Amino acid sequence: TDRQDKARKVQYIAMSSLKELKEASVTGHAGSSHPWEVLGVCSCALTGCFLYKSINGNSSVLKEALIIWFPMIVCQSVYLVPYGVCIMLGQFLLGAVLFGLSVKNKRESTAISSKQLRKTHEQSIQHLEYLT
Repeated sequence: TDRQDKARKVQYIAMSSLKELKEASVTGHAGSSHPWEVLGVCSCALTGCFLYKSINGNSSVLKEALIIWFPMIVCQSVYLVPYGVCIMLGQFLLGAVLFGLSVKNKRESTAISSKQLRKTHEQSIQHLEYLT
């Protein structure tokens, strides 16, 4: 733990602006300049919103907090590496499954509607033939 404390002190000293120092003292996270980490944290919010919209049922504050807010808070803290990455991976996998299911349902509904359209078209032709 002494090494971690020394590494944090070095990170705090290396930060150049007052804004970075304030952010580090509030979140406990020294920040990141690595583009993949920043992209992952930002995509956590988008994935959470997609999952919240995709999961059917009544809206509740608890469901919203567990799907959107809790993962975002974990990913923006010092727990990003051990827990946040696992949460984001779970969100991405669940999102991919739900997206695949929604595409499959759209294909099935399109197939049903095209069958109904053909049937309606055939019925209208039969009615026209009957009238003439």
